[in-house]
Amino acid sequence: MRWPGLVLVMMGCGGPQLEHVAAFDFGDVALGQSRTSTLQVINRGPGAAALELLINGDGFALDETARTLAQGESTPLVVHFTPADLGPQLGALTLRRGDHESTVSLTGRGTGPRLQVVSEVVLEPIALVDGQQFPIVAVPLVVTNVGTAGSELHLEFPDTDDPELCVGSFDGLGTCTPWSPPQAVAVGQPVTVPVEVRPMTASARIWSVAIGSREPGARVEVVTVRALVERFVPCAFSGPSEVLLDTTSVPVTLTHHGDGPCLVRSAMVESSSAGSFFLAPPVSEFPLRLEPNGPLTLWVAARLDAPRTATGVLRVTPAAGNALEVWLSFKPPDLSNCLVVSSSAVDFGQTKVGCSSGSHSFQLTNTCSTPITLESVTLASAAGFPPGSPGCPGSAPCNEFFLTSGALPGTVLATPFDTVSISANYRPLDEGADVGAVSVVVRDAGTWVVSLQGQGDQFVEQVDTFRVEELPVVDVLVLVDTSPSFTAGRPAIRANLAAWLSSNYPACLDLRWAFAPADGAPDAGVSFALNDAGSAWTSSLEPNFAGLALSAFDALPAGSEIEACIGPAAALMQNVPPRDGGQYPSAFSGVCLTDALEQSPTPLASLWQLQGRLSSQALTTWSAVTGLSSSRCAIEAADDGVHATLVRAAYGVREDLCAPQWWNAFTPLSSPNCQRPASYFLTERPASGTVVVRIDGVVIPAPDWSWDVTTNAVSFVAGHEPARGSTIEVRYSAVCVP
Repeated sequence: MRWPGLVLVMMGCGGPQLEHVAAFDFGDVALGQSRTSTLQVINRGPGAAALELLINGDGFALDETARTLAQGESTPLVVHFTPADLGPQLGALTLRRGDHESTVSLTGRGTGPRLQVVSEVVLEPIALVDGQQFPIVAVPLVVTNVGTAGSELHLEFPDTDDPELCVGSFDGLGTCTPWSPPQAVAVGQPVTVPVEVRPMTASARIWSVAIGSREPGARVEVVTVRALVERFVPCAFSGPSEVLLDTTSVPVTLTHHGDGPCLVRSAMVESSSAGSFFLAPPVSEFPLRLEPNGPLTLWVAARLDAPRTATGVLRVTPAAGNALEVWLSFKPPDLSNCLVVSSSAVDFGQTKVGCSSGSHSFQLTNTCSTPITLESVTLASAAGFPPGSPGCPGSAPCNEFFLTSGALPGTVLATPFDTVSISANYRPLDEGADVGAVSVVVRDAGTWVVSLQGQGDQFVEQVDTFRVEELPVVDVLVLVDTSPSFTAGRPAIRANLAAWLSSNYPACLDLRWAFAPADGAPDAGVSFALNDAGSAWTSSLEPNFAGLALSAFDALPAGSEIEACIGPAAALMQNVPPRDGGQYPSAFSGVCLTDALEQSPTPLASLWQLQGRLSSQALTTWSAVTGLSSSRCAIEAADDGVHATLVRAAYGVREDLCAPQWWNAFTPLSSPNCQRPASYFLTERPASGTVVVRIDGVVIPAPDWSWDVTTNAVSFVAGHEPARGSTIEVRYSAVCVP
């Protein structure tokens, strides 16, 4: 294509004049081809013109470098365009005579296909395992035509003679079936080139693939493939054949005894009841390399609600060698100390013959973290007369003791201090002493027997005895992150603690609260923070309990960036004996507050140390308020699984440190309805004017109490309620209820 327009160039005042086009476009020319055109030049001047011809620009060329034109002479100049690259090309033809010159602009565009491919591919490490076939690894390789629109790329078969590399696919014997390239590749079309390597020796390996096309002038692209090839021997495992679990995580340690490193492909847990057992934390970094005599420790845990009959298997599969299977099952639970019966004997006292005593009750309470199941609660012995005996006609026995309310078979006391009440009554058929028994059977624990006794009489004074229970005994130890990086988070922690302390109704508890720094530095030492009274523990029985407890929080010293909770807590509590909780075990609760990982060196061992120290008398829980993967505030690190494992193992609370009011996740340690009871319900209905009330043996005058005929209860007036720990005795003549 010629661009229109002529330029008249003056070659000197009064000298020759040249006439030619100002610009010339060669249009589209395919790579590897050439286009020739002539440019006409006319000398319009009065004399001859001796011209020097110059050309520049990639791909543009002239047949000659000089020409002389007579006056009026016209001559063609032959110009060639051979594009060296895709896209627009620019050049210029210069006609020079002495100091005077004129120029023709030259343009053209290279067209055609172009091959594009990465220059290097780095593979993941490749394992050579003794005794196995050489591995075949696919190389991700894609070729794309990035040429001009409408052009097609015609690939040559990639050049390689390396027996370990196949452009195509290897079969099991290592024979390469070559790939057949497509006939043409359109612009923008990616083509996956199937490349596989089959390394036969271990080292840092390099392979090369040369990829080219049949287009004229096409460049050959060389792709380098790199990989680290390592040699492994078959795994020779030793380890336990069976593991018994309770509700905590259990370590399972395997050892490889080969003469070189081995490769573990996977570790999986299967359960007879889906999900009963699992790896905690799960292992995601397979395959794993094990050195000779190198151990592999996996933690296996059980779901809290899993059926105790569930079984499972931990299967560790190597790249070569025999898999190791470890059978999983639950330990036979030791629940013998978990059930507390409020009374081993229920005494109905004297009851008039033919009259009902009214219901007396006793309580069954779970004091362990493990759920217990009541198989049955039955009347094992009911006294009375057998059927057909004198005074008992008919075919049914004539009993004197009866269960009036109780627990259905299969009732579960799931959490600590879950309680069920069992009620019985007594109706003597004759005068004299009677003895009966209630049998309580607990699954996997045994049988408890509660004796029943009563006295049949014609003339009876009923005695009901009550005891006002002491306050529950609870100790709380809070470990707080005192690292410099957490300074900004301390005000929010304090606000949550203030709300939590105020919500726990300290009047309802014999509660002690302590703070300690979560500092795991070797030289940090282990110590409590002291409150304003100089004490490590703040009692809820003291005035201004919340304020005094928070003064210990304010006194926490600055710590290191080694944040650890469970290790310091276990060390601190070794010198703090559990308190006597009276009828029920005292409770201990540990809480970790940090935005970092748990960095105690042996966290589960520390938890077991803590539980072992307190288990004889106290219920131990462990909770954590830390960063989560879903946290929306600034945290040092999301939990790596250690905090969650400790909380799960100790039946605690897990909460996000970034929650504005995370203290709401904690159940209040007591109920607001914890006042001393003012009313005591009688087992039988008293005859009018016969009630006598004693507290710890002292007769209490009637103005301090009254008998409520509607509820059949002795009620004390405000300010005269019996003190905690006192014994109340109510004597009266009972109205006969058949």
